[in-house]
Amino acid sequence: MTIPDELKKISEAMKNGSELIKFVYQDTAQPGLKKVGMALETVFDLSNTILLPIKLVNEKSKIIFVNNMERYKRKIEHIEEDDIVDVPPEIGIPLLDKLTYTQDYYVSEMYLNLLASASSKSNSMTTHPSFIRLVECLSPDEAKIILFLTDKYFEKKEIKIKYIYYRATFKAQQGGRNLTRKMTGIEHAVSIQFKNNIPIYLENFIGLGLIVDKEPWVLIDPYDELTELYKEIQAEIDKIENKDQFSSIDINKSYYEVTDFGKLFIYSCSFNLRHLLTKGVECIQSAKYNEAIQHHEELIGHGFPYSSALLNLLELYLITDNIQKYEELYQEYEASINNKASALTQKYFSILHAYFTKNYTKMKNEIILCLEIECTEKIKMGSWSFSEILSTLKTKPDDKNKIMIYSFIKYLNSEIENSELIKLIDPN
Repeated sequence: MTIPDELKKISEAMKNGSELIKFVYQDTAQPGLKKVGMALETVFDLSNTILLPIKLVNEKSKIIFVNNMERYKRKIEHIEEDDIVDVPPEIGIPLLDKLTYTQDYYVSEMYLNLLASASSKSNSMTTHPSFIRLVECLSPDEAKIILFLTDKYFEKKEIKIKYIYYRATFKAQQGGRNLTRKMTGIEHAVSIQFKNNIPIYLENFIGLGLIVDKEPWVLIDPYDELTELYKEIQAEIDKIENKDQFSSIDINKSYYEVTDFGKLFIYSCSFNLRHLLTKGVECIQSAKYNEAIQHHEELIGHGFPYSSALLNLLELYLITDNIQKYEELYQEYEASINNKASALTQKYFSILHAYFTKNYTKMKNEIILCLEIECTEKIKMGSWSFSEILSTLKTKPDDKNKIMIYSFIKYLNSEIENSELIKLIDPN
């Protein structure tokens, strides 16, 4: 078939939305297509305004578009029909255009979440047309950092990114100079390609109105974890020659904060993630553990190792005796867990793993090490629910190891003092 013939064929398909759906999805019996039609009816009818027929003549563009639209269909399958809304052309048309050529997973995911959010009556008011331009201004690395900020947004509504940098003050003249960039630790938490570009990425976020630099303000929270991450920088600073030109070299501390506009952008771009996390938690609460695992695995599969989702999945693997998957997941995300979870939370999972794999000597030793962690660390576990683990423990044999685990969880819940736990471990 020649290109004019192919173009004519596609143009015929563009005469109305329903024909375009048939052209894109082929199998019109697929579940969820009705919702796609309801949401994109007007957008599809106006699709000629973005020269979609011409773009779809290109086989590569067609494959990209069809794949992206299949992902979109899966994202809106959970939306109730009475919550589906006709996507405004001002949002839908430019998004369809982006989806004909955007191949990067993380960037296309943001476009698709914006389109899905605009398809839901209860979420559409959070989807601003300018968000499309914002995504267009992001590199794949920056899209991953937005995912990192989404993680922080889900954890607490105020998103602050601490940073440190070394600055020298001149002795013989006023002022000084920065000896390092502003170091946030993001390159240790996010798998990005160009780690040295993080300051540039953050400057771009500032220019887009997503974050602000709060210097000279300093957070009350300790910065110890950052100074530890960059201890090799301190070693390099110590080697600086001609230090006598400086009156002092100091570690300056401050933070970036996500703006209200930035929060709205993150909220709108996380449409599918929010649904998966919510459904996963609902399944946990109703003891539908296999369904909960599916939702959490999909979350992680989207490249979103959100601390709560990751820890939930680890615990779900343990309580369903899927030790192999637990170990695979823990090994893959050990760095992320260590970066996000408190020392006590890390020990909690180590102790549970030892119990479920019947390594009781390790379990006992880890509990002893736990007792050396300051009690204030328990607060960092937040409102962690132990109900699923406690429920699972009821099915285990009654012995001293089970009693020890029960007592350890009571300790985490501040129901007993560490002295009682010590007495249980070592009666002498």
